[in-house]
Amino acid sequence: MSKKVVYANSEEKRTRRMEIAAKYQMTKNIRNYMFIALFIGIISIAITWWGFSDFQDSFFANIDEGTRNTIGWIGTILAVIGVTLSAFLYYVFRNAKKHVLGLIDFYDTKFPSSKYDGTRFK
Repeated sequence: MSKKVVYANSEEKRTRRMEIAAKYQMTKNIRNYMFIALFIGIISIAITWWGFSDFQDSFFANIDEGTRNTIGWIGTILAVIGVTLSAFLYYVFRNAKKHVLGLIDFYDTKFPSSKYDGTRFK
């Protein structure tokens, strides 16, 4: 009878460990998406500045003012979307990180003899 309890316990530990590892990987993916959205927002801000300013560069010297204005508005829309999505993903990342750390804490208190090696977030 005690062997069944130990087997169920070790099976539960293995399941819990796999769950934490999967959620930790998803949390890292959310962080990567957040940085991609922030990068798109920053590039779009630069495009917006170029489109609305009267900056004359030698590479795009013959572009019409209407075209630059259109590019500026497209950059503005992309910048708003990118920065808003980045802020939303930061909120999601923060909550996902708290959730994973809570699972690790629960795992450590339920099974104190075996520590989960994955508490570091970059």
